[in-house]
Amino acid sequence: TVVDASEAAYPLGLQLCITAAVFFWFALFAGYIGRLRKLAADSNAKLESGLTQAQKMVSYDELTGLFSRRHILEILAREKGRSDRSGRGFCLLAIDLDHFKTINDNYGHSVGDATLRRFAECAAPILRPSDALARFGGEEFLLVGLDTDAQGAAAVGERIRGTIGSMQVPGLPADHRVTVSI
Repeated sequence: TVVDASEAAYPLGLQLCITAAVFFWFALFAGYIGRLRKLAADSNAKLESGLTQAQKMVSYDELTGLFSRRHILEILAREKGRSDRSGRGFCLLAIDLDHFKTINDNYGHSVGDATLRRFAECAAPILRPSDALARFGGEEFLLVGLDTDAQGAAAVGERIRGTIGSMQVPGLPADHRVTVSI
């Protein structure tokens, strides 16, 4: 009989062993690649979560939950550009809590913080969804009202003034009225 040289060199058993070893290696390699992909996906999810948290920290005031100074300035620049292009107006109200230093000095900073939080809780619901309210400084706030003329701005300012004048703040005497200058 004539024996083929390739068959003689690699008997069937050896070919099967080599094939099994190659498939086993591919399976190990595929598992390794799968674990790397999962690790990369988990790392990307953590990075996205961290980025979202960082953006939130930059955009919102930690104490009041209102927009931050940086974010309101971005909104203001965007709206100014939009107003310049379209001719549609907007209003800007600067709001200051009157005698805030006295609250901090007489009742403590925790009551001062509660006053700032309570201001945000009371003022935000008065506004339209398109309006933007931000803590600009210690007890100073900015309100950007879109498509609002001077008369509309005066009306929203008066609603804020009235609401804040009647709000109760934990830690302040019941007869203590917080007032604002707008």
